[in-house]
Amino acid sequence: MKKTIDLNPKGVTKEELEEVRTLNQHYATIKGRVADAALIYKRSVDMLDSMENKLSDMQNTLAKKYGEGKQIDLSTGKFK
Repeated sequence: MKKTIDLNPKGVTKEELEEVRTLNQHYATIKGRVADAALIYKRSVDMLDSMENKLSDMQNTLAKKYGEGKQIDLSTGKFK
């Protein structure tokens, strides 16, 4: 059976405590940044999907109205 030797039975040193607090704070900050980035990524993908659906719906509406295969000049609105 191993024996444990308590170097400081009351707790860690001030320096060790400060270092572990600092490391823990940095870890929590970085973890929060990663979570924020993941959330922003998901929301951006959701918005992209929504825009893609809206664009597709508009293209289908215009194709029914003006005929298939027409290309629109986005600067002038005229057919190419």
